[in-house]
Amino acid sequence: MLSTSLRRVLVASGLVIASSFAASAAFAGTTGSIPLSGTVTTTLEMVATPTANTGMNLTTPSVQRVKVGDITMGTNNATGLNLALDSAVTFTNLNAKTPITVGVAVLAGASPTTPTTGYTTIAGSLIAPTAAQAVSTPYSLFVEYTPAALQDPIAYSATVSLTVTDNAD
Repeated sequence: MLSTSLRRVLVASGLVIASSFAASAAFAGTTGSIPLSGTVTTTLEMVATPTANTGMNLTTPSVQRVKVGDITMGTNNATGLNLALDSAVTFTNLNAKTPITVGVAVLAGASPTTPTTGYTTIAGSLIAPTAAQAVSTPYSLFVEYTPAALQDPIAYSATVSLTVTDNAD
């Protein structure tokens, strides 16, 4: 009799143990998921290299157009980039007399023909490719200016300041 009671208790406790294993999450699921993530860092870059920017003709009172720089730039942003002129460009001298306003233009390619139109004298966007491009994509920087007929005889200087940004996604 004791053995029958003991067997009933063991069988009952075995059912309880078996039912608790069956309810366990490790045995119950038939699907699962594993999250994945990663980051792509920007490759936005610009290198500006001066070319024919010294000894510029400031004495001939007619329109002067000169290629003054090579630019390589690019981005992995799918919407492209924006190259902007940071501020207006003016040849100035120490005496602050007879400044010369400078127009700026940027064209795609390492050696395009000097443009006769499309120069800007105010800060703002110069070029905005609308697709990703290799960081080594070449561009050319040109300036246009007209010296006065009686330009003051002194040394003049100017700086073209540029900023490249990714286009907004």
